[in-house]
Amino acid sequence: MTIPTVILNLTGDDAERLFRIMAFQGSETPETVVGEALAALEEQSDTDLDTWLREVVAARIDAFHTDPSRAMSLEEARRRLLSGR
Repeated sequence: MTIPTVILNLTGDDAERLFRIMAFQGSETPETVVGEALAALEEQSDTDLDTWLREVVAARIDAFHTDPSRAMSLEEARRRLLSGR
């Protein structure tokens, strides 16, 4: 089995950012930093969030576009948020 290899060339600001992260985290290699960054990106993939955005938020946006009078005022939204409702 062959292990896949990817070679990246970073220059300028991107290279400097990588070296700053390495120094801050005490990482010995750029590969470690990139690997940890990729793992963090994978963890952010939340299917529940994606489903909620697609099914709930998108439906409410569609309803608003269909009937803009359904929208609440900023004051009403603030009141609801602050009341925990």
